[in-house]
Amino acid sequence: QTADARVVDGQPIHNAVLISPPPRQKPPPPVVWGVTLKRTPPITPEDGKGIDPCNKFFFKIFLLVPAWVAWILGFIVAVLLWSLSCLFWIFCLSDYFRAYNTPKWDQLPEGCGKSCVQCYYSASRWCTDYLRRPAPLLCCW
Repeated sequence: QTADARVVDGQPIHNAVLISPPPRQKPPPPVVWGVTLKRTPPITPEDGKGIDPCNKFFFKIFLLVPAWVAWILGFIVAVLLWSLSCLFWIFCLSDYFRAYNTPKWDQLPEGCGKSCVQCYYSASRWCTDYLRRPAPLLCCW
């Protein structure tokens, strides 16, 4: 065995250094209601020069209260959407809910059922992105 060999499952792998995985890309900073949550020290070009701790504190003071109100409102909206989806699932739209994001979706007839299910999923996504997600992002910032 040479110095550059590594052992996997009892077998040596020569030149393992040459098979290294590609480096991970750093994700851009999150955006909450149009405000980019810049990181200090900056990790990506979107972070710019970072943000001063004093500015960050005041951003948090002014954004956390509306974020928690939005989180509570988002929880209520999510429960209402879930209840409506259960009601529609039981009575008439079960085929549409089961087929959403699958190849069978295109085979279903166009009409009110299809648009209702699309509206449900887009409303759920909007509720998550704009009402429920900002509060935890701001708290962990």
